Amino acid sequence: MSHYEVPGAIRVLAVAPDDTLYIGAGCGVVHFQAGRLETLLNVDCNESGRRPSLLPMEIVFEHNDLVWVGGALNIASYDGQSWQEYGLPALRVAVDHDDTIWTVGWDGRNGSDCCLTHLTATGPISYTWPAGAQAPPEVLNKLFGPLIR
Repeated sequence: MSHYEVPGAIRVLAVAPDDTLYIGAGCGVVHFQAGRLETLLNVDCNESGRRPSLLPMEIVFEHNDLVWVGGALNIASYDGQSWQEYGLPALRVAVDHDDTIWTVGWDGRNGSDCCLTHLTATGPISYTWPAGAQAPPEVLNKLFGPLIR
């Protein structure tokens, strides 16, 4: 048995297709591979002069090797070199069959009670629930579990 010190509170663990481990900890992400931890996105929520990034809640993997991290503050993708943040809170994240991303969270608009958001090539499209939800049943199942039919 080995012990590894992970900075920050662990919120989510996800095993990647390559059998490495991604850890949502604190405000960022750590990657465990070949017996070592590598900080991919700053986990220190209190670092001077830096705003918290994600508060990770879910990590999923797109077929083209993108890592998606949904969090209480943001959703971001990681291509192995750099992060792209989308400015939308995403408490749950699912990858559709066409590698587009669906999220459950707030769309950033004041007064909105939404929503499902579909991240498309032309930008995010938000849907209120249940009216207007356009997600395929398999995506809804990933986001909400077997209770949705």
